[in-house]
Amino acid sequence: MADLATLQTWLGEAELARHKLRTGAQEMQIEHGDMRVSYTKADIGALDSYIADLKAQIAAVGGTVDGLRRRAMQVDL
Repeated sequence: MADLATLQTWLGEAELARHKLRTGAQEMQIEHGDMRVSYTKADIGALDSYIADLKAQIAAVGGTVDGLRRRAMQVDL
């Protein structure tokens, strides 16, 4: 599994590709090292699955998808 910073970078790239497909781009490519994947509007479901998988991996290594760390909450009874 990749480190947190790499996963967050990949997530940003995937979300940007999704946005561009939704707003008119015909095809988007995402590169990870020597691997390149192309998505079209017809593949947006696969891209959504990839984004969900990246979010799960980020959560598994203790990161957050919004870039914010959650603080402990104190409850007084």
